[in-house]
Amino acid sequence: MAMLGASMIQRSGSSRRRGLFVAAILLGLTAPAFALAAQLSPAHDVTEAAAFRALHSDLMVAALICRNDQTTGVVGIHNQFVTRFQPLLAKSAQTLEGHFAATTSAAQARVMLDNMTTRIANAASLRFNRRGETCGQTAARFSPLLKMAPQQILDHAFDIYGTAPTLVALLRGQ
Repeated sequence: MAMLGASMIQRSGSSRRRGLFVAAILLGLTAPAFALAAQLSPAHDVTEAAAFRALHSDLMVAALICRNDQTTGVVGIHNQFVTRFQPLLAKSAQTLEGHFAATTSAAQARVMLDNMTTRIANAASLRFNRRGETCGQTAARFSPLLKMAPQQILDHAFDIYGTAPTLVALLRGQ
């Protein structure tokens, strides 16, 4: 019985060492994957800035499409949005330029931001056409934004656009 007990202790110690060895190997194999995922997933503030720009693009496209419909006020809603949230628009542009500048030059970062903005606006135009909304429906959808506090509008934009695969791809420079 004593021999069996000593053998069990020895095996138990051996099993623990083997388990630690396997855990170390797994950690070594998965750590680079986590690091890569962190590089591929933009920081929350960057995604939030891009989502806010996407929300603004949706409203801007709606204002352009509804510019001749004076009864709905979509153009006025857009103008009030820009006035009210100008500091957020400027900060989001700065955040996104900084994001792109981390991997390119400052001049190239501006080009990347402009390209991203164009692609977001094109997508907004397609979404507007697919929805088939009237200008009145669009006004009703966007007018509540004017009552939101800055952090509320950022959260709202993130909820709508923050995980959109197209937006995440644009942030990766794709």
